[in-house]
Amino acid sequence: YEPLLDAGINWYDAGNETEMYLEGENSVSLLITPLSPANRGGAIRDRLERVYLEGLPERPAGATRLRLSVYMQDVEHMVLETEDLGFGEIFPATHQIWRNVIDLT
Repeated sequence: YEPLLDAGINWYDAGNETEMYLEGENSVSLLITPLSPANRGGAIRDRLERVYLEGLPERPAGATRLRLSVYMQDVEHMVLETEDLGFGEIFPATHQIWRNVIDLT
């Protein structure tokens, strides 16, 4: 679990970056916990958002390092940019970037 965006700050200031190693499939899963005013009075529903990294080279599990950059495009849309950093000299980085806009409404 790695929190990528903090609640309680202005949407235009929200952003974060982290690195991770990919296990298994060529996808990244994000748990989205909405904090919009519409959900404050009722139940907040978490949802799982899966982003597929099409074109990522096939490598053994744990041999792909990714950089995840997250920021808000506007109050209702989060942008996830995922960059392939490879795995040292064994599996060179392609530096391919996948950009996904995730609707938070």
